Amino acid sequence: MIRVRVLGAVELQVGHRRVGMNTELLFALGLFLTTRAGERIPREELLELLGGGHDGPRRHALRQLLY
Repeated sequence: MIRVRVLGAVELQVGHRRVGMNTELLFALGLFLTTRAGERIPREELLELLGGGHDGPRRHALRQLLY
């Protein structure tokens, strides 16, 4: 289960793990994916969302965030 808290301490809770705004990219990705639950999202769209560019290092960074 995923919970999104937007009042008080802003965070995402995935199971027992909490993701706060101190991990900006991970939080942004998690929040975006919760708003698009159940949809297929092209990798290129995620790359654009997280700072543009489709080069190798960006793709690797996205892969790590999704992991």
